[in-house]
Amino acid sequence: MLNNYLKIAFRNLLRNAGYSVINILGLAIGVVCTLLILLYVFDELSYDRYHPESELIYRVVQKSVVDGVGEPSAANPFPLRDALLNDYPDLVELAVRFFNLRAYKLTLSYNNEYHFNERRFFFTDPEVFNVFGFRLEEGDERTALVNPNTLVMTRETARKYFGDAEPVGKTLRFEGRLEMEVTGILEAIPENTHFQADILASMGTVNNLYSNGIPTDWFFNPCWTYIKVRSDDAAANLKTQMDVMVGKYYPESFKTDMTLALQPLHDIRLHSRFNNEIAPTSNILYIYIFSIIAIFVLLIACINFMNLATARASRRALEVGMRKVLGAEKKQLVGQFLGESFLVSLIAVLLSVLLMQLVLPSFNSFTGKELSFNPFHEPMLAAALAGIVILVGFISGIYPAIFLSSFNPVTTLKGGFRSGRGNSMLRQGLVVVQFSISIIMLTGTVVVWNQLNYMRNAELGFEKDHVVVIQSHLTAAIWNYDNLKQALLDHSSVLSVTGSETVIGSKYQVDEYIPVGTENADEQLFHTIMVHHDFAETFGLEIIAGRGFSDRFATDKTEAVMVNRTLVGQLGWTPENAIGRPFRKYDNEQLVIGVFEDFNYTGLHEPISPMILDMPDQDIQVAQYIRYISVRVAPGNPRTALDHIEQVWARFDPTRPVEYFMLDEELAALYAAEEMMGRIAGLFALFCVFVACLGLLGLASYTTQMRKKDIGIRKVMGASVINIVNVLSFEYLKLVLFSVLIAWPVSWFALNWWLENFAYRTSVTVWILLAATVITILVAFITVSYQTVKAAYTNPVDALKTE
Repeated sequence: MLNNYLKIAFRNLLRNAGYSVINILGLAIGVVCTLLILLYVFDELSYDRYHPESELIYRVVQKSVVDGVGEPSAANPFPLRDALLNDYPDLVELAVRFFNLRAYKLTLSYNNEYHFNERRFFFTDPEVFNVFGFRLEEGDERTALVNPNTLVMTRETARKYFGDAEPVGKTLRFEGRLEMEVTGILEAIPENTHFQADILASMGTVNNLYSNGIPTDWFFNPCWTYIKVRSDDAAANLKTQMDVMVGKYYPESFKTDMTLALQPLHDIRLHSRFNNEIAPTSNILYIYIFSIIAIFVLLIACINFMNLATARASRRALEVGMRKVLGAEKKQLVGQFLGESFLVSLIAVLLSVLLMQLVLPSFNSFTGKELSFNPFHEPMLAAALAGIVILVGFISGIYPAIFLSSFNPVTTLKGGFRSGRGNSMLRQGLVVVQFSISIIMLTGTVVVWNQLNYMRNAELGFEKDHVVVIQSHLTAAIWNYDNLKQALLDHSSVLSVTGSETVIGSKYQVDEYIPVGTENADEQLFHTIMVHHDFAETFGLEIIAGRGFSDRFATDKTEAVMVNRTLVGQLGWTPENAIGRPFRKYDNEQLVIGVFEDFNYTGLHEPISPMILDMPDQDIQVAQYIRYISVRVAPGNPRTALDHIEQVWARFDPTRPVEYFMLDEELAALYAAEEMMGRIAGLFALFCVFVACLGLLGLASYTTQMRKKDIGIRKVMGASVINIVNVLSFEYLKLVLFSVLIAWPVSWFALNWWLENFAYRTSVTVWILLAATVITILVAFITVSYQTVKAAYTNPVDALKTE
């Protein structure tokens, strides 16, 4: 019996080769799209799960909020680790910190010949190998980072300095200050970890970097703290003690506004919305969206199969009638037709495996991932493919199987079978679903790219173009800032130079100030950026009252601040009468010298809040706070300016290669997650439309074949080719128009919900919905027209000669 079913199944596939190709190709494309998205989603969900007992690892985070202004920070004070270990030894098994001197990159050199700026360099505690799954290829994990001035590095990093020579035991110079011994070779850390490290150095080294050793104050939060608890219950108990920790250790001014929390390691990649992240994170929202897209594409492919199978029911009616007369039961017929569906599904999945080998490299390049697909060596992938075969086969085949097996044998053997109105309505309904999904996908793609373009081109309140940003923290050059600035300005290609604590437009700090003489003259938290002279001029900030910081006024360093329009409004002032108002920071009173127009200092995800610009007052504070030097260069060829910057830097810091980036490119990277979503949504929207049109092509081909006598009669009665094309095409275009009734409301609500993630956003306009609809209608019309025009030109004699 099984052999007979298989023979008939293969015979039907070969007899109807055109429809078989459409079914198999449509399903294969749907499966490929689904597999690509699943690989992406599974990779994102797998982050940090390779660490032993990763469910027991947490990161300590903190929030300090006053009147809605605050700093949710992933970083903590240095002494937090020891306090947790000492106060809760029955709950906390291990704790480690990571620290990078709050620097963009750190410099190592070997024999004064090889100098490299290392971005993935962290100081950490010796227990790091007991908390995380990091391993050493060479060296002893128990002792490698116990002593000060020791480090371990990956093999690839070691080759930059030592070539093929043995690295262990050799000495590198750190920041031109300390000799550090290589004590081990670190295995490359898997990509699915929320942060990457090429070099891990002993935390004891930090004692040699600070004159008084590792800082022990609780208001300075420069490092990331991770703990491993003894059990799930221990984690629950420790969470209840976080307020106790704040009350016991943090400064009095912090206690009412500060909260500590434990963040599970598994949540950091997709559920983290903190400042001072150790590395960029992603967003669980996009995982949900990509998963829905995968379901959409596969659903469209399955609908194609169902539509063509039910549309071709009359071709199988006689076969069903004969089998029933010969004693076949309904469940046997259902099994037969489901088996055929599973066979098509199996062939499609096997084809998709071959296609995956072709498209995966391009997809990896497209997404920046390093995904692999080898189901023959990965049991989970093989199981997933088997599941897809069963799922797709069942979804695609269950209705056609039940429908075909329900035929009345007497009616079918008399040749009286007619496809019922209910069957026709189901096919039409499925086409409506397909094109509803296609319109939703196209609309979503347009809105995502509109939002991206809006963010890229929005007026930020400052001039971001033609600005070179130099990473200056911990460099020798920063100790000679004024002379460095003047040397940079000694070239016609450099228009202005300033310094700042953060990169404008992407980050900020929070600090406490008292607005003296106001109704609420208590300490308040304000978003703050430490800057240097000519900050407003370099970035083109609009000064609406007063002036900017200038080296013509010696008191600016100690007695002046600038504030934005929002802060002035919040305190009930006008820009003009804000000038001269005092703010107190610690024991120092500073006067407002200028009010600047609001600018977006942290991207367009968040609204503008009250902001203060302050200045460091001593050389040591300049070295501490001026982490970036921004150079506005003349428009045109930036290479001349860049060459000048490199030459000047080499004079002021010959031991450290200059590190710089263009500000506009750095700000564009703020929206990398949205850009990735737009690229993936756009790619799979095209696949959705293609697969839907593939099914529509097959359905139109079959329908015109079934209506060839109707077409012949119309031609004999004088109908023109255009009339016939209009009659045949309108049936399908009407379905596409019906799909608008579903797609528009869904698109409107879903996309407005997504746009709520941005404080500044575009909108979902009727024109966008119309554009997606028109594109879908045009593609559907072109698809159907091929078959309808072909049918309209058929000789009517060929269709009517049998009547």
